[in-house]
Amino acid sequence: MFWSEQSANVLAADEQAFLGRVSAAAREHRIYLRAAVALYLPRAPHAANRTYLFGPDGRRIWTYDKSRPIPGLGFYPPGDGVVPVERTPTGGWPR
Repeated sequence: MFWSEQSANVLAADEQAFLGRVSAAAREHRIYLRAAVALYLPRAPHAANRTYLFGPDGRRIWTYDKSRPIPGLGFYPPGDGVVPVERTPTGGWPR
């Protein structure tokens, strides 16, 4: 299951609790779950555009920071540009 970009707004202080809920949902439904968030940070740059992939066992498989912010709209530093891929029974799941 995919969420569209920045579907959840999450404070950095709540990130681990949020990810725990995402992990539980993936495990409960036995699905691959990609959660895309706008993560609000207490210090500059104050935000991150981040995506997480969880497996059917609830394990976090990867984390990805958007590497190409939209000029004028993306006020966060770009990620490293390495797009993670996970092989699944139904194919590869890029970011």
